[in-house]
Amino acid sequence: MSRLSEAARGESRIGKAGRKAEKRTLKSYGAAAVPNSGAANAKGDGTLPGLLMEIKSTQRESLTLKREMLHKIAGEAAAEGVEPCLAIVFTDGGGEPRRGGSWVCIPRDLFEELTDDD
Repeated sequence: MSRLSEAARGESRIGKAGRKAEKRTLKSYGAAAVPNSGAANAKGDGTLPGLLMEIKSTQRESLTLKREMLHKIAGEAAAEGVEPCLAIVFTDGGGEPRRGGSWVCIPRDLFEELTDDD
């Protein structure tokens, strides 16, 4: 598949550093990889009990986060009967997380449930 067709569809290829970052992130959380992650019909990048994890990594200083991305992973998680989780990793050129560069996003209602003192 050519880069032009990927760009036309709004998709991007994951690079070597991105693949390494995804693998390291899954391992660090003890998550199981989703087979064919990144394929059109694959849901998320990894799973943990009760969670579907999507992993986004970048070597840049910023990452664009669109509401559409969050709705996509939320919909996929809901279809599987689990909660969505977005892992964001700022990496070096070798796919290693930068210091302070690993973050996890979850829906507010799940955060409130986890932090409720009752």
